[in-house]
Amino acid sequence: MSSLADGIVKIALPLVAIRFTRSPVLIAGLSFAVTLPWLLFALQAGALADRLDRRRAMLGANCGRALLLAVIVIAVALGAGSIWALYVVALSIGVAETIYDTSAQSIMPQVVG
Repeated sequence: MSSLADGIVKIALPLVAIRFTRSPVLIAGLSFAVTLPWLLFALQAGALADRLDRRRAMLGANCGRALLLAVIVIAVALGAGSIWALYVVALSIGVAETIYDTSAQSIMPQVVG
C-alpha cells in the first residue's frame, strides 16, 4: 500500500501544480524533488534504520507522509497553497519515503527467521 501511495503522489503532485503555474520546468521539478532525497539521504536513512527500531521508523515515516499530505490538501482547498509549498512537501515526502523503504528492506531478517 505504501508503494502504491508513493506512485499516486508522484502523479498527483504535478497535476496539482498545474493549478499554481504553467511552467513545465517547475512542474517537472516536483517529480525530481520527490526522488532527490534518495540521492542525498540514502546513507543517512540506512544509518538511521540500523540505530532505531525499524517498525517505529516505518510507522513514523508513514504518519509523517500522511500528515504532510493532509496539510497540503487543506492548504490547497483553502487557497493558501503555492508551488513552493508543493516543493517543500515533495522533498519531505521523499525523505520519509527513503526512511520507510530503507527500514522496510532491512526489517526482513527480523521478520523471517
